[in-house]
Amino acid sequence: MEEIQEIKNLLDKLEANYTAEHTSKIKHNLLLNKINTLINTKFPVSNIEEINYILSEISDILLIDISAMKSNKRHKDIVFARQIFFYYISMNYDITQARLASILNRDHATVIYSIRVVTEQKSYFFETLKELNKRVKLKIKN
Repeated sequence: MEEIQEIKNLLDKLEANYTAEHTSKIKHNLLLNKINTLINTKFPVSNIEEINYILSEISDILLIDISAMKSNKRHKDIVFARQIFFYYISMNYDITQARLASILNRDHATVIYSIRVVTEQKSYFFETLKELNKRVKLKIKN
């Protein structure tokens, strides 16, 4: 509970600094870094092994290297793989969008967009999601 109060206090400071006229960008960034550090140390992702497993399964299913998924490449097949990853993880794990985005070197806006694309065009993604779900369930049984 103390951690939540500490985060709230830091967010209040950040908001106050953001609205002040003479806010220095450095002070603003220092507060953001402090908040991120606190969140990452106090609330780590406990399922990182599972998330990495899912990333590797998507890589296997779609024949896309994980390094390509983490790269800046914007080829259709690579974007498709990222979108599947962001959608699947966000629907099955309690992880912030910013934290999820950082796994593939993206920002939270990319995660939001990916979730929307997959949700709106589920039939296009259906077979891949079905295969991924089957593999993940199989791993859980073993």
